[in-house]
Amino acid sequence: MTQACHRDDRGIYLWHAAIAKQNRGPLEKRCWTWLTENERRRTEKFRLPSSQNQHLVGKGMARWLLSNNKSNLSQLQFKITDQGKPYVDQPADAKRPFNLSHTDGLAVCLIGSRDYRCVGVDVERLDRNTSPDLANRYFSPPEVAKLKKIQEPQAKKQMFLKIWTLKEAFIKAIGTGLRTPLSAFAFENLNSPNPSIEFLDRSLNDGLNWNFYSFQPRAGFVCSTAVGSALPSDLTTCKIRSFEEEIDLN
Repeated sequence: MTQACHRDDRGIYLWHAAIAKQNRGPLEKRCWTWLTENERRRTEKFRLPSSQNQHLVGKGMARWLLSNNKSNLSQLQFKITDQGKPYVDQPADAKRPFNLSHTDGLAVCLIGSRDYRCVGVDVERLDRNTSPDLANRYFSPPEVAKLKKIQEPQAKKQMFLKIWTLKEAFIKAIGTGLRTPLSAFAFENLNSPNPSIEFLDRSLNDGLNWNFYSFQPRAGFVCSTAVGSALPSDLTTCKIRSFEEEIDLN
């Protein structure tokens, strides 16, 4: 079992977990026991079982991975910024940048050590519906041009989702959400698993070193991470873990 999330060494760690689409499975039942009463009430407000499961697994993962006291997970207290980004408020030794994302069938939790200023993550199913209209509406001109050059439909779809998750990860990292237009920045070197960013809107350049990673955490899903740090870019790594193995679910 990895204990990486409990140390303050340099590093970025991403955990992924499969989510039940209907009745709660062993993972959902385990995560339910870790939630506060308020978190349970919020979970039950979702109408669809799949949405409930996504919410409770995401919250449960964050609570388990960030807490240094596994015997009293309720000590961990979260707050939300004005823009809706959650962060750890208490205890002080658990304060690390983190971000959650989930889609139908999978949840991911990204955690960085204190060396990192902000992190963001997004995950999507590879069979999600995409449209050229969405690209024309939300992507930057260089990204739209990149997509137009791809003729094979499946390759075009995968590139669309790669760009989409990269953009979502970045705006989640900076905590502005869709107040920041997705066309205000562009990703380059998109054939690489580590694309780079160009700030078309110069006001987005906050002087941080940005690192991005796009990959498939499990078959059928694409995930992208965004990490902003004052550290040199070559010090940023992303270690990927199965959450089911982390808690010895099997």
